[in-house]
Amino acid sequence: MKGRGSSGLKDSPDPSHLLRLPLNLTSSPTPHPTPSRGERTSLSSYLASRFARCSMARLFANPRYKQADICVAVATPTGLITPIIKNVGSKGLASISAETKSLASKAREGKLKPEEYQGGTFTVSNLGMYGISQFTAIINPPQSCILAIGSTESKLVLAPEEERGFKESKVMKVTLSSDHRTVDGAVAAQWLKAFKEYMEQPLTFML
Repeated sequence: MKGRGSSGLKDSPDPSHLLRLPLNLTSSPTPHPTPSRGERTSLSSYLASRFARCSMARLFANPRYKQADICVAVATPTGLITPIIKNVGSKGLASISAETKSLASKAREGKLKPEEYQGGTFTVSNLGMYGISQFTAIINPPQSCILAIGSTESKLVLAPEEERGFKESKVMKVTLSSDHRTVDGAVAAQWLKAFKEYMEQPLTFML
């Protein structure tokens, strides 16, 4: 029988390629219209769409659900709330972006219906826009996982191929919290490894 503990697995993907895409990485989780219309969309909307494309999210985030319903944490005058983008795997980035913007607006106005924020399979919480480099988020029952997204920072790394022997690299610190009653630590680690690869090769998801 699995214990009742939870873990916080940390990693630092390099989002350099992601930064070249038309994404608004410093805004709140309220996206602008789709990039296909010449606009920028939020990191939270992009991540929600990528979670659904990762088959592991559907397999272990909550075994009782057969689709990926991704929650996006939104700060409101009365506290934090996590509206749900339902069946994300069946939607494109434009649709996800528009729906996230609508839900975030309703959340701030206190107009969300219970079915729009209760449940879900996986939550993404992004505090990077506040300059928070790394944090651990608390799992929202009955979910099994939540991913905390920190800010993107620059650091110097060894690069023998460069004339100076080093180069500047971007690092985004993320922490995956998972409930071990439903998610084994090894499985969570595999998902985080896949997530890092997807963040570093974002065009893979656009094929």
